[in-house]
Amino acid sequence: MKQSERHLTDLANAQRDLFVLSKALRAQCQETRTQLAKSRHELREMVLKARGMHVLSKSSGHRAVASDNKEP
Repeated sequence: MKQSERHLTDLANAQRDLFVLSKALRAQCQETRTQLAKSRHELREMVLKARGMHVLSKSSGHRAVASDNKEP
């Protein structure tokens, strides 16, 4: 009986450890997604600047861009 109780305790501890690790992994993934979105935004701004364009608006999640070039 003692061995089976010890086995159940080990399983419960392993389950708890997996839960804690999964929470940490989810938090790390969210942080990575946030950093990736920020990097994408910065890269987009750098590309627009390199093309001679600039961001006009940030409303409704869509950005309008205008060119500094006079060409159509």
